[in-house]
Amino acid sequence: CTLVVPDSVVGHIAGLGGKGLHQSHDISGAQLRAYTDKASPLERCVSIRGTDQQIGEALIALGKRFMRK
Repeated sequence: CTLVVPDSVVGHIAGLGGKGLHQSHDISGAQLRAYTDKASPLERCVSIRGTDQQIGEALIALGKRFMRK
């Protein structure tokens, strides 16, 4: 699963030093990675890999971080 988010928002989702991604991994067990797609320099991609359940739990965890923004 890959999320595409505006560059201005990815910092809030990923957190300082990737803390938000690490927390989402700890909660879900999914592997998360944020990266820049050269075709879309104003957007960032967040890749989520794992089982369907792990991906779902990671999406919920990231959504909660986004809602606190």
